[in-house]
Amino acid sequence: EQEEYNTASTKKSKKTAVPTGDKNLELNNKKAKSSKQEEEPSKKRKVEPETPDSNAGKVPADEKGQVNAIAKYLKEVNAAGWKVTKSEDLTDDIKRDFKKPFPPTEECRLNIYWKRPSTGVHLKAEHKDICTYAVDPQCGPYLLRLHASLKAAALLASFIEEKSKEPRDKDALLSDNTEILTLKDSLKGAAAKAVKRASK
Repeated sequence: EQEEYNTASTKKSKKTAVPTGDKNLELNNKKAKSSKQEEEPSKKRKVEPETPDSNAGKVPADEKGQVNAIAKYLKEVNAAGWKVTKSEDLTDDIKRDFKKPFPPTEECRLNIYWKRPSTGVHLKAEHKDICTYAVDPQCGPYLLRLHASLKAAALLASFIEEKSKEPRDKDALLSDNTEILTLKDSLKGAAAKAVKRASK
């Protein structure tokens, strides 16, 4: 054991005898930069609101998954630090920012009612709102209720888009699709539960 230690220390002394100050400095700088780059994205993730395509993908089939999806979005909204407690606090710029993550789909657009607050899912082909999402004021603050209605409406619009691609009778209306109607009702409860969770 003692011999191994002496050999290692000899090797170490030989290496340190070579002047490597500049190389060590470059190495330390590279390490510092890479660790900095690793830290920065995590900081950004905490404050960045949802990106425009983050409402894409499969809509959760069960209410628990729907609550989680809406609550996750509300967590991002909370982290973003918006100073909005009532509809009067909304500027045109803020409204544009809030709408940005939820562009119209081929089949639907979202109708936002800022004062209530609530969000309607408008079926373009049928020229009507298939439903309107609003969360009871007792569940939480204005900002979270607004965004919960937006997210719930976006999830339904995404699901309608999926269903519109499936084969169906020529005269069949999307608003009569039983799966769409089931999800429509399920999302109402999910939005309220998500607001209560995010308000804690």
